Amino acid sequence: MVSPPPTLFWQTGSPSDPWWTRRPKLRGVNLGGWLVFEPWINAALFHAHPPPRGTLRDGGGGDSEAALCARLGATAAATVLTAHRRSYVTAADFTAVAAARLNAVRLPVGYWGVVRPRRGDPYVGNVRAHLDNALGWAAAARVGAHMGHARGGRWHVDDWDVDGALDAVAALAGRYGSAAGGCGGGGGGGEAPPALLGLSVANEPDERIPPDVLLAFYRRVYAAVRAGGLRVETVAFVVDGNPSLADRLVAGGAVDRATRLRGDHLLVDVHPYQCFGGGLRLPWAGAGAAAELAAAGPAATGRALRAFGRAQVVGMDAAGVEARFFWTWKVDAAAGEPW
Repeated sequence: MVSPPPTLFWQTGSPSDPWWTRRPKLRGVNLGGWLVFEPWINAALFHAHPPPRGTLRDGGGGDSEAALCARLGATAAATVLTAHRRSYVTAADFTAVAAARLNAVRLPVGYWGVVRPRRGDPYVGNVRAHLDNALGWAAAARVGAHMGHARGGRWHVDDWDVDGALDAVAALAGRYGSAAGGCGGGGGGGEAPPALLGLSVANEPDERIPPDVLLAFYRRVYAAVRAGGLRVETVAFVVDGNPSLADRLVAGGAVDRATRLRGDHLLVDVHPYQCFGGGLRLPWAGAGAAAELAAAGPAATGRALRAFGRAQVVGMDAAGVEARFFWTWKVDAAAGEPW
């Protein structure tokens, strides 16, 4: 006899009720710079180990976690990154998140943190123990946790390791699903950890990937997620996309039709970048606040940022989005980035 799904600590009603009626809207923040490194977040780390030449700005040939690992070498990189991860985010951060009246965190994690890196990839550091700790800390603080699968440069149309991506997601599902048995930070009894509320299976896939190809991937990875024991009643299956690609996937119910997941705890994650100009304009995009921010002098920057943030929050809440996660919980003072 199959046991009924557990009722999670943030849920109400009967476990047999639709998932969207049993939990509050998720209002959270990303824990960036902890398990996946970015120069604009971890400026002190990258300044301490700079490249011989070039910029510390990520993207466009700039610095990155892969480049940092390559120039340090495997042994030194493991030492440096392990020390950082042990101290950058702790149980106290989860308590502080709850105190800030947020009810969820998003945990970006690279594929290399859960499975062996591909040949030629310089990444180091298994982060499974950190994920176990995070889920335990989240449960203790009574906040939910959403895992976001980082691409590590492997979601481009000309360099998409489909099998590798599937292996990484399946490893997470197998570790935290009901088939995995007990694990650190888990819920006990072979169930998914009580804090785990969603799993993203891609991060900003290249918009040049044909939608039918991406949807075929989602079909395969959905089967792996559910086979690993992450039940539809408790853990969301999240398809991730660049804003323009997400629009195309959602249009006319294409995701539902192609994956046959209608009502099956499926969420679409959209990343509406506002800091680079142009791009997607959603009902909550806050174009007026963005213009104010662009025109603000140093003395007015803080005020403009707060106005911009309020516009985002009010607009998204009015639109009834299921969840919103801001970047990011902490940024090194040396980064000098206002966002």
